[in-house]
Amino acid sequence: MYVLHPSFHLSENMGEALDPYYVRWFKRSTYIFRMVIGYSAPLFCVPLIKVGDKSLRCLYVLIVTYEQLLFGTVHPGVASFLPFVYLPLLEIDTMSEVCNKYFTVRSPT
Repeated sequence: MYVLHPSFHLSENMGEALDPYYVRWFKRSTYIFRMVIGYSAPLFCVPLIKVGDKSLRCLYVLIVTYEQLLFGTVHPGVASFLPFVYLPLLEIDTMSEVCNKYFTVRSPT
């Protein structure tokens, strides 16, 4: 049987409970901000359907993907597939060129 020291408190192991009040609210607000920005970023792609320059649309899709990685709204493994989801939605017919340009794996020589 284990006996706890009298100075041991359960709240010491609860992580966030030890943070001051303002630190907890700062963490919560930054989390909410990251989620709102990260998940709404693909919606900004919708106006780009009218943009005639397809390379600009491709660049924007990649920026949105990396923005979601930066804010931590998607897992890195999921983010690697997001351009393949966003690009067809933007009606880009140069999908193979984009894939060959940005996502080619070079074999070691």
